[in-house]
Amino acid sequence: MTPQTDITIKAANVRFEDFAFRTPLELSTGRITSIRLAEACVRVEDRAGRSAEGRGAIFLGDLWSWPSQRVDSSTRVAVMQRICERLASELPGVSDGYRHPIAHGYEVFISARAQVATSVGSNQALPEEVPELASAVCLSIFDAAIHDAFGRLHGVSAYAALRSPLFENDLSEWLGHAGRGRRLSEFLRDTPEQRIPGWHVVSKSDSLTEETAPSEPDDGLPNSVQAWIEREGVFCFKIKIAGTTVDEDVERTAEVYEATTAVHARLNTGEQIYLEVDSNEACPNAEVVVEYLRKLKERSPVAFDALLFVEQPTSRDLIANPIDMRAITALKPVLVDEGLQGLESLPLAKQLGWSGAALKTCKTQTLALLSIAWCGLNDWPYAVVDLTNPGLAAVQAAGLCAWSQPILGVELNCRQFVPDANQGLAEHVSGLARMQQGRFHLDAMSDVGLGYPAAWHES
Repeated sequence: MTPQTDITIKAANVRFEDFAFRTPLELSTGRITSIRLAEACVRVEDRAGRSAEGRGAIFLGDLWSWPSQRVDSSTRVAVMQRICERLASELPGVSDGYRHPIAHGYEVFISARAQVATSVGSNQALPEEVPELASAVCLSIFDAAIHDAFGRLHGVSAYAALRSPLFENDLSEWLGHAGRGRRLSEFLRDTPEQRIPGWHVVSKSDSLTEETAPSEPDDGLPNSVQAWIEREGVFCFKIKIAGTTVDEDVERTAEVYEATTAVHARLNTGEQIYLEVDSNEACPNAEVVVEYLRKLKERSPVAFDALLFVEQPTSRDLIANPIDMRAITALKPVLVDEGLQGLESLPLAKQLGWSGAALKTCKTQTLALLSIAWCGLNDWPYAVVDLTNPGLAAVQAAGLCAWSQPILGVELNCRQFVPDANQGLAEHVSGLARMQQGRFHLDAMSDVGLGYPAAWHES
């Protein structure tokens, strides 16, 4: 018999809105200049008939979740929108039992998302299947919404709702024998952090200094990394590298370190600079990554020391491209991101020599939470990274970071690239729309649900 506190889904709806990027975000697969927001609202009910609504939001990032040479971007976005609409229509029917959000998210939703994605793809006569990551992005807003609603129904944080008596299950159901007798709450903080270091993305074409900065856009926001440091005190930098031009990537990494260190020295902040690099799978093999790391250490030992980890340098398909990563991990930690598409990806990645995970809420809150537990059981580090999370999604990602123990801070780059989508965030949780001394402030977040302030949630 399921607990009286468990919930069923009674209704769901979704809305969409398009936004232009302030400046392009450059990935190895192309440039993002505009994007569509999907925002869901889900109403849940417990056995006593009490109900609550929860919300979730994400950008439909097709270039990241569905890179394709056969389906153009506008078609991919339209298909992802249709998957969201179908999920809103069908989830109340397929989730007809009472369950905890973790069980909904990993037992019911995954099956429903696969069926809907296959159906939509077939109806559109696509030349290829909808990838798992693309359908996961679509599902993530509903998954977030039921975690939010469950917490709101019981008047607690969605993370406190992972403890007894609201969640009695051990982890064996999802993580096998290793999870027997272990609880998800063991791997989360008792109370959330209130100040979190923030990662700032440095694209391949971003100006490092004011001297080289363009005059446009002229909207009051910085157009150089130097000006962002002066504005927000940023000291953690995620550098987008090409992955195929080793010498250029090495020089760019060293230049970013030197430029950011110089600004902090001039401002006398006392902050240490931290780096990570991300080629978004562009490296053809592990040897290229090893060459990059060795040359970086030779070119700039201090930049090499500042580099905390390398994020998904090679193909996301760990089965078709089972690259041995041990030569990389002998030099620096390497975190699996696009290759983490389900819990089954984690042991495979570990077997291949990956040394940690980059967690994104756009793959669902449920997967992120269970991945945190798996990492804890396997002594794996993890980071909380970003799919340009706007508004409500930024609150969700910040909350995940605040309640867990990632390598360092959280990446929230919407403030750089799509500030227009952060108007609600700036009004209700301004500490997430703009950093202070390189840190996000979470004081204005609610202690109920996923942390959306009540006035914003109700509007």
